[in-house]
Amino acid sequence: MSRTQTPFERLCKRFEIAVGNFGRSCIDMRANEKAFQAWYAACVIQEFGLRRVYREVHLAKPDLFEFAPACSFTAPHKTGNELFPDLSVSWEDVDARSSNTRRSELKHAGAMLMQFGILSELKVTGSTGVATLPQQIERDLSKLAVFAAAHKAAEPALEAPRKRELATYLVVLDNFCGKDAVAKPRFGDDNMDRLLTEVASEWPAGVTTPVVLLHCPAGPASVTRVYRDLKPTESSL
Repeated sequence: MSRTQTPFERLCKRFEIAVGNFGRSCIDMRANEKAFQAWYAACVIQEFGLRRVYREVHLAKPDLFEFAPACSFTAPHKTGNELFPDLSVSWEDVDARSSNTRRSELKHAGAMLMQFGILSELKVTGSTGVATLPQQIERDLSKLAVFAAAHKAAEPALEAPRKRELATYLVVLDNFCGKDAVAKPRFGDDNMDRLLTEVASEWPAGVTTPVVLLHCPAGPASVTRVYRDLKPTESSL
């Protein structure tokens, strides 16, 4: 008899199904970054409904780095006032206004992190005519490291009434093409494998790693490569 999935496992599975639909639908589309962000949100909303999907939730950096360990990998994000995940899925309806406006008990970024089961970043390689650099992927991963580290430390510090797990995801739509309209994926072959191996050597100790979902063209269709623990798996969406 198969084991019953936990609510957190079901949440992640549903999110990955939604992201798979996004990748298959958009792999051959050409548009700017904002259009892809809208289509990404639409696919996730279709799975979870409007009340659980949020764009760019405001999380104050001083609050995040109060909990997140200081290290060279996450240090580039310390300057500025707030950090925003591209797309988040909450456990239930939440007050997601700016940190200065929302309810007092949710003003602190640590308390806000407890409201979400998934935080994600989206990178689209074909939204401009300039090829996406590995450093841009690494920067999104380091942002997710800040969120994961702060969540881990905030939970006991804030005495959360119940354990709420958090998964972080980097979604890469690798649809880059030249002026000849021929697909030239940036992170196919073993490029993503090599990049994530480098990232793994810098990843903060004890911090949960993100799931990386890489959508690449495959003939007239697409394929999704899944990376867990910053390593390729045999599964695909």
